[in-house]
Amino acid sequence: MRSIALAIISLVLTLGIANATVPDPDNCTVVPCDEIGGLIIYPDPIEGGYASFTVIVRNESNDPIPFAFAEIIFGVPANLYLNCPDLVLTGTTGATGSVTFNISAGGCSVGPYAVKIRANGVDIRTYENIKSPDYAGMGDGNVDLDDFIPFGAAMGFTGGCTDYFNDGMTGLEEFIVFGEAWGRTCNP
Repeated sequence: MRSIALAIISLVLTLGIANATVPDPDNCTVVPCDEIGGLIIYPDPIEGGYASFTVIVRNESNDPIPFAFAEIIFGVPANLYLNCPDLVLTGTTGATGSVTFNISAGGCSVGPYAVKIRANGVDIRTYENIKSPDYAGMGDGNVDLDDFIPFGAAMGFTGGCTDYFNDGMTGLEEFIVFGEAWGRTCNP
């Protein structure tokens, strides 16, 4: 009888430890992507700008999960420029359960499952928007006049690939993001 009780206690402890490393999507956050409903990417992104985002991984007890493997998975169609040499789509959380990504890429993908964020094999977010100031067609790794022409034409009008904040209009907020990205390149 004692060995059965010890086996049950052992099983409960093992399940508790295993659940401690399983992310709970409701307790995870992606800042600022949750607020804007998608990702903004730049060639040669700067830390702290909108192209920088932090994934915070937590379990069902709302405890941070350190050393969680996080990954960014692009969906189809992915009209993205992914040839930047500094493109990093995976990371490991630190002691606070967070990891920051600065995705070096360009282009635009709008549609269901445009991007998925996973941690320890669990889907924690799916967004329908990945947008970049580097968007002249699919992007080319440079934010320049080729990108400004479609951006300028969209100012004051509804959505699409120039509506970075997904609020239905290309406006002043988007212009500020575009200006921050102007001249950035991932091509030598």
